[in-house]
Amino acid sequence: MIKESETLLRIIGTSQEVGTHAAVPEYMALTTAIKEGRDVYRHFASASLDRELYRQAVIELVPFLNQMSYDSFSRLLGFMHDLEFDSDIDIGQAIKRGHALPNWCEEQLFKRAAFLQYFGKVIPPLYTLEELEKEEGVREKHPWQWIDAIRKGYPERAQSEIILRLKQNPEDRGFYNRVPAFVHGLPEEFVEGILIGVKSKIPEEAYRALEERVQNSRIVKGKI
Repeated sequence: MIKESETLLRIIGTSQEVGTHAAVPEYMALTTAIKEGRDVYRHFASASLDRELYRQAVIELVPFLNQMSYDSFSRLLGFMHDLEFDSDIDIGQAIKRGHALPNWCEEQLFKRAAFLQYFGKVIPPLYTLEELEKEEGVREKHPWQWIDAIRKGYPERAQSEIILRLKQNPEDRGFYNRVPAFVHGLPEEFVEGILIGVKSKIPEEAYRALEERVQNSRIVKGKI
């Protein structure tokens, strides 16, 4: 095991924070140091800051994913996200091939949902739509994370799933929380199609609230 793998295992295994003012999780302090090429928080004097070595370290940790707690796994995903490793198809494929992340218990299902969500941005898609449709546990227990997993690679399927969810619950916070990301990161017709799909299918007041949320996000986008 390379030294960076040992460093990463130690850091994701703790909730320790770094810094006296505006403290951050230790893994974020490390990603900041790697991105800037210097020990910003003066906390990693003996640690490597080589991004490529940490990329290799993530792949090397694949066999340990099942044993990790959800908190440690989440910190590892956060580490990968900060360094944009969750857009790296080779890392995604290594996890897909090397570890199935079984969903036989609630914690494993949480981990499975989080992995699919984070790596849903990989292009070309890491999973086929047929494979994702088979992720029934994630779709049932964590529907919005499942939608996040498919919306980049399979936007039409994501759109139909969102319409279905909103018909069932027009005030679903999962949609409200994601509207800015939809408006800022997807073609305008994606959200417009959702509004068309639920119009006259949900109460008028609920529809107006959805429309207002979308419009506010568009205004913010126009100012950026």
